[in-house]
Amino acid sequence: MIRRLFSGWFRPMTVSPLEGFFLRLLFAGALIFTIRVSDQFNLPGEPHPVGLLKILHRLADGPGVTDHSHCRTWLTWLADPENFEIFRRCFIGALVLYVAGIALPVVLPLASLMHILPYTLYGSQEYNYHGAAMISLVLLAQAIAVLYSA
Repeated sequence: MIRRLFSGWFRPMTVSPLEGFFLRLLFAGALIFTIRVSDQFNLPGEPHPVGLLKILHRLADGPGVTDHSHCRTWLTWLADPENFEIFRRCFIGALVLYVAGIALPVVLPLASLMHILPYTLYGSQEYNYHGAAMISLVLLAQAIAVLYSA
């Protein structure tokens, strides 16, 4: 009984290729929906860095700096609508590869980073919205799983 209890914990779930395709397709739709408009990310600076930005600012500006208004910016290039549209199209291109199941060990970490970056900029304005973070975590979990299995 004990062996049966623990035997299912380490076996990956088997799904048909068609089911995997539809799961990736529907999740890609949710990802595109979260990054659909550039107005949401049209932000002038990084006054209160969070997440990845906090690490980058600390490395560049030094550990004791708390006022980042005069410091270097890392993600404000995403605030330009033209840059964001190019970024969004590249993200959609990565999702096309994701849905097709091509190069997942490369595409999933890249798509994870691309989904996290705009919301890191958004969070640096002291806007707290964690809905997109849940989707980013699912994408990141998929990236870790595919890298582990590769």
